[in-house]
Amino acid sequence: MNMEMGTNETISDCSRGMMSDEDIILQLEASMTPGMKHLAEEVPWFYRTMPGRTGNFLGHAIPASFFLGFSVFILLLSLKRARALGQQSFSQVHIPERDPLVLRRVGIGGMIVTVIGLIVEMSGSYAAFGNPFGQLAHETLYFSFFLVSLCAFLETKGRLPPDTHRAALIMAFVSSYLMWHSHGTMKKLMADQIMHILLSYINLSNAAIVAYSMRFTDSTMAYIGGYAMLVLQSFWLFTAGLYESCFNLPMHEIATYLAVESLLVFMVIVVVFAMFGPEQSLQDNPSYRGNFAPLKLHGDDDHDDEPYDRP
Repeated sequence: MNMEMGTNETISDCSRGMMSDEDIILQLEASMTPGMKHLAEEVPWFYRTMPGRTGNFLGHAIPASFFLGFSVFILLLSLKRARALGQQSFSQVHIPERDPLVLRRVGIGGMIVTVIGLIVEMSGSYAAFGNPFGQLAHETLYFSFFLVSLCAFLETKGRLPPDTHRAALIMAFVSSYLMWHSHGTMKKLMADQIMHILLSYINLSNAAIVAYSMRFTDSTMAYIGGYAMLVLQSFWLFTAGLYESCFNLPMHEIATYLAVESLLVFMVIVVVFAMFGPEQSLQDNPSYRGNFAPLKLHGDDDHDDEPYDRP
C-alpha cells in the first residue's frame, strides 16, 4: 500500500513538473521490492526494464530490424537501378513500382515477418496477461504493415491499382503516429515521453513525404526520402529500446540525439550515392533528370541542350 501511494505521489509530482527524471528514478528505485531489484540485477540487459520504463529492448528492436531491412533493401535496389538507367529517368521507369517480382517478394516477405510478429506479440501477451490483445498497440503496428505487404502482393495479381501498397504505407504511418503519440503521453518520465512523441512525429513526417511522392511521381528525392525516413525510424526505435533497457539519456538532449541520427542517415545516403551512383555525366543529362523542377533548364534559347544556363 505504501509503495502504491509513493508511486502515485511520484507520478502526481511529475505531472506538475516539480521533479526531474533523476529524482523520479531514485524514488522508483527506492520503491522496488527485493524481488524486483534481484530481477534488475540478474536479467540480461536487453530484457531488463529500468525504473520508470514500461518497455524493453527487444520490443523496440524487432520492429526496428524489420523497418531497417525493408528500407535498406529498397534503397540499395534504387541505387542499383540508378546505375543501370543510362539516359532514362528514374522516376519515369521506377515510380510507381512496376516490377512484379519486387512487389511479390516484398509482399510475401512482409506478410511472413508481420504474421510472425503478431503471433509473438499475442502469445507473449497471453502468457503475461491472459489476454492475447494485451499488447494491442504493438499488434496494430504489425497488422498495419501486414496490410502494406498484402496490397503489394495483390498488385502483382492485377487486383489493385499501382501504388496501392504505398497508400497503405501512408495509413500505417498515420496509425503509428496516433499510437506512438498516445503511448508517449502516458510515460512517467519526461525523457521517455519526448522520445516516443518524437517517434510519432517521424511517422507523421514519413506519411507526408510518401503522400507527396505519390502525388508528384517525378520527384526521385521524395521517393528516396520516404525510405530514408524509415531508416531513421528504425534507428530511433533502437535508441528508444536502449533507453528503456540500459541507458539513461538526459531529457534536454533527446531531440539532439534525433538530430544527430537524422544528419548521419542523410550523410550516409549522400556519400553512398556519390561513391557508387551513376556517373556525373548521366546526372547532368536533362533526360536523366526528367521533370524534377529545381534541375530543369530555363528559357527556350539555343542553349537549352546544355546542362545549365549560361551566366
